[in-house]
Amino acid sequence: MNYNFDPALKGNTYDAVIFTLPSETDMDLTGASIYMQLRKSFIDVVVCEYSTVNGKLAIISPYVFSFLDQIVNLEVGTYQYDILIIFADGRRETYIGGQWVINPVNTQKP
Repeated sequence: MNYNFDPALKGNTYDAVIFTLPSETDMDLTGASIYMQLRKSFIDVVVCEYSTVNGKLAIISPYVFSFLDQIVNLEVGTYQYDILIIFADGRRETYIGGQWVINPVNTQKP
């Protein structure tokens, strides 16, 4: 499945994005870990990782997870991502992927 995040402004807060999995027993997120890595291209080094481990992604219910509200402080550019779910039984599924564009801002204040 392909999903392009709405563009973000560098240094601004990005609102949560909610993902809902099909309500099937084999997609239950109970005990799962979820990872999203950003790269300039799929063969480049990881620029940033969002995960349930580092608290930037959260499991909301057995079939729903979220990219949480947070300040996005990435360099301006276009990034590739995909989201890996490691289920409690050890199964690994790449659920979704796409692009995320980070745009510059004119007014900057620390």
